[in-house]
Amino acid sequence: MDPEVGRRIRDFVVEEILFEDPDRSSIDEDGPLLAVLDSFGIMRLVTFLEEDIGIQVEDGDITADHFRTIADVERFVSEKAGRT
Repeated sequence: MDPEVGRRIRDFVVEEILFEDPDRSSIDEDGPLLAVLDSFGIMRLVTFLEEDIGIQVEDGDITADHFRTIADVERFVSEKAGRT
């Protein structure tokens, strides 16, 4: 995984989704992402992945396995981009 892409994903989650909650202003790579994101937050993250990272996310791709943690999202992006 490109470390820059992983950083961009983490920054997006912290700055655009968790910014209103000071207790969740940071999240580590293995922190429980689904515990802090609601369905709207997941859709915002999917839109970011498609528009800014450049991958296509299918409806069937939106699973707990792909969005449980930041590390899971990074692995998913790497797989979709063909960089496993």
